[in-house]
Parts: sequence; C-alpha cells; structure tokens
Amino acid sequence: MAVNSNPNAAFFAAIRPMFGGRMTAEQVSGVEKIITYRDTNYRGVTNDQLAYILATVFHETARKCIPITEMGSQAYLKSKKYYPWIGRGLIQCTWEVNYKRYNCTKPEDALQWDMALKMAFDGMVCGRFTGKKLSQYISGGSCDFIGARRIINGTDRASLIAGYAKQFQSALLLWNPKPVVVVAKARENKSVFDSIGGFFDNIFGAEERPASPDAPMPKPLPAPLTGTAGYTVSAIVAVIGALQLLDWNLIVSNPSVGYHLIVVAVVGAVGRSILPSWLWFVIPYAQGKA
Repeated sequence: MAVNSNPNAAFFAAIRPMFGGRMTAEQVSGVEKIITYRDTNYRGVTNDQLAYILATVFHETARKCIPITEMGSQAYLKSKKYYPWIGRGLIQCTWEVNYKRYNCTKPEDALQWDMALKMAFDGMVCGRFTGKKLSQYISGGSCDFIGARRIINGTDRASLIAGYAKQFQSALLLWNPKPVVVVAKARENKSVFDSIGGFFDNIFGAEERPASPDAPMPKPLPAPLTGTAGYTVSAIVAVIGALQLLDWNLIVSNPSVGYHLIVVAVVGAVGRSILPSWLWFVIPYAQGKA
C-alpha cells in the first residue's frame, strides 16, 4: 500500500474543493510558499490572519495562488490611468507610488516570488495599501473577515472573500509546520590551554541568537580563540589585571621588594589563566596532606 508522505495531506484535502476538486502542482507550491513565508518571516501573524491573507490571494489571483498580471486585453489594460503600473503580484498592486514603496522600479519585478510575498504581507499586516491593518479586523478571538476587505479594496466582494477565509481558517487547523532544525556544532578536542575558552568564546565567538523576523542577517562573528592564541590573550589579560592590583607606591619606593611582588603577580596570573581551575583546589589540598 502506498503511503502518503506529505504531512499536510489532510490540509490540502480540506482546501481542494475550493479549487474545483483538483489542485495543480503550481497551486500547491504557491500555497506552501505563502504559509512558509509566514512561518519564517511573520511568526506574529496568527492562523486566523493567515487565513484571510490566503483568501485574498486566492481571490486576487483567480485561484492560481501565484504572482500574476492583471487580466484583460492589451487595449483594456493600456486604458487604465495607472498603466503600465497595472495589477501584479499576489495582491494585484497598482499605481506607481505603491510599486516604488517597495523599491520595485520595474513593474515586472512584482511577479517575482520574493517581491510578491513581501508586498502581500507587508501591505496587509502594516496597512500600506489603504491605511487599514489586518490586526484591526482580526485579532485575538475576533475575526471580522468581512470588514477586513477594507485592507485591500473597500467592501468589494467582501462577503465572498470572507467565505474563502473561513474555509482556509478551518483547514489551517490541519497544517503541520516544518520543524525548526537546530544544528549543533561538534566540539573538537582541545588542549589544556583551551580550558580558558569559555570566557573568550563569549566575547569573540558568541553563539548565534534568534533575531526578530524582520531583522537583517547579522554579520558573521570572528571564530572563537583557541590553542596558543587563546592562551596568549588570556595570559596578557590576567597579567594586566594583576599588575593593576599592586601597590606601585611601595614598589617605586622599595625596588627590591617591588621586584619580587611583580614576579609573584605575573607568575600567579599566568598560572591561573592557563591551568584548569580544579588544580587550584587540588594543589593546596595536596600540600596540606604532605
């Protein structure tokens, strides 16, 4: 018996009737890209809000769920006041000012997936199209799917699109998001000098921390200091710290005593920086037993 390996087979079975009982590979891929974009870039968008985004895309793209150009003959499209900035993308962006808002200098760029997704989510979530935001109509337990049409185009086909949203809303309960895979770096065998690495790793090689969805990728951090480099820096820092604690008035006034103080401070600092911390408990204990 063949096993369906698609973890979201139930989700697509639930929305397939909206597509006339059959979805093309392009439609399936389009819906997946929209949901994945939410999961990756807009984790604050709830499933109820996502349901309305999907419903709007479903309507605006004539069920294709991919970036498209406004339909109509060339003569008809050229008669538009906003030509050539006619409807394109997932949310049929029109007028040059709206294209330029996303640094979209060529009308055809709105047909690229990355630009189309950016326009759709930013426009609806942040209220770029009409000043109305998704959260004004769909937030918490409130779902005004009819009023939410004002985000795009007044009340045009509001009830129809609200019906689509309710179907996507139910289906999204069956969606299984892809698990977030955290890849841990394997720890290499290190020398005794690398026992000091924890402190310097935090300074020079801190582990990656999660960023907000809209934050740019951070620049790569320098590699952690290990081996001879780590030992050298640790010793230098320890010596500087030890020397700052000395009574330099005494050293200057009594050089013979000061010389010994400096030697003891330097040797002690270097020793503490390169030897494992447990030795500083074992050595005194062993000396007491001798």
